Amino acid sequence: QDMSGYLGCYEDSPERVFPADRKNSEQMTSALCIQHCRGYGHQYAATQYARECWCGSHEDFLGIGRPRPESECDRPCSGSSEEMCGGTWRMSVYRTDGSEGFTRPQPVETAGSQLQRLGCWGDAADRAVPTLEGTDPALDERHQSR
Repeated sequence: QDMSGYLGCYEDSPERVFPADRKNSEQMTSALCIQHCRGYGHQYAATQYARECWCGSHEDFLGIGRPRPESECDRPCSGSSEEMCGGTWRMSVYRTDGSEGFTRPQPVETAGSQLQRLGCWGDAADRAVPTLEGTDPALDERHQSR
């Protein structure tokens, strides 16, 4: 069990304390949930009811309430009976150490392909890529309109 970022056992509600990017898995563990939530850029992860994973922000965590007794997080994880994955309306909560709202880009293997890395570009509501067209031959006619 990944206890490095463990914050405790907390109560959930039908409105969901951590409402984002739910994942259900028969192989659920704290590590799987933390990895899932971190991959979506969330700062917090919570396992619940043995097989559920919920993700949340720091703002969500601020409204979480007081910790509950550890004995209330009494459901063994579906993926590991050695650790607890929350309980009935109880969440085992972890810090993911992910940065809020941003996901880290995965490396793209370009060796032997026609892909060429052009760097990291900012985007805006009026779409940055179409406005860059004509500034570099590598960008011309290489995107699809939305």
